[in-house]
Amino acid sequence: MEKGMTYGTILVDLELRKPIEILPDRTASTVEAWLRTHPEVNIVSRDRGGEYAAAAKKGAPQAQQIADRFHLLKNLRERLKEVMDRKQSCLPEVEQHASDAIPAKAQGIKDTSVHKVTESQTGTALEKHYRTIPPSPYQRPVGLKYDEFQKQVRRDKRSARYEAVRTLYEQGLSQRAIAQQLKLSRETVSKFIQAEEYPEMHHLKRGEKRSILDPYKGYILQRWQQGCRNSVQLYDEIKTRGYSGSAPLLRVFLADVRKKHQEAGSAEVLTLDTSTQAIEIPDSLPPKPRIPQRMSSTRASWLFVSQSREA
Repeated sequence: MEKGMTYGTILVDLELRKPIEILPDRTASTVEAWLRTHPEVNIVSRDRGGEYAAAAKKGAPQAQQIADRFHLLKNLRERLKEVMDRKQSCLPEVEQHASDAIPAKAQGIKDTSVHKVTESQTGTALEKHYRTIPPSPYQRPVGLKYDEFQKQVRRDKRSARYEAVRTLYEQGLSQRAIAQQLKLSRETVSKFIQAEEYPEMHHLKRGEKRSILDPYKGYILQRWQQGCRNSVQLYDEIKTRGYSGSAPLLRVFLADVRKKHQEAGSAEVLTLDTSTQAIEIPDSLPPKPRIPQRMSSTRASWLFVSQSREA
């Protein structure tokens, strides 16, 4: 019984299967007084409460007291569990998945790639004159939102500039010459030259901020995959590498890593998306390992009682 709660007593006619009275409390005196006014009661079905047993004995001495089906099965299951706790080695072994979670990415991602429109698709190009606007080389696919389409277009243009910088640099041009020829800043040219692959841009959403932990997430994931799961140790390690943030921020990130680890079934398949700084799970996952475990006494007793009820 919980503090602050008011409990009553519901009296049910088991033959009619409907409530016939609601008493204001669950004391023996209240139930006894009601039974004295109903001498026709011959059977009292009750729970295991001592108050009701005493009330039935005094208020309806002519009635036979029985335990209801629910409490009979409850008593049986508790006794079975006690026996099975002592005979744990006799219970059968069952196999369980190490992780039953299904990763969200396993459902696949729709292809929203943007395709350039060729002249054969658009028909004969319009002749240029001083008031003619050149047709766009991009066409928004059906079903793709305008904002997403614009992001794709900007990415394609930036990717083309990246490829142009890499090509000119391989031809031997200096960074200054490349910047002048492509009308780019030297900082952008230097960034493109240093990047072995096209550097994806991560546009922050409204209210989103870059985390002070971002530069260290790759190292943390690597240490996690090596078997280090202690947040205190990882915190000390990244502090020596220059991390100036708090330990709770690290624990929040580790909680996400642990969740993805459980979903994937293995830490080795986890990767870090450098553009979003998020832990990713591959589309195709290896079969999850099965762990042989002894059936618990709680489940075994429940199976025994449930099969008995069906029989």
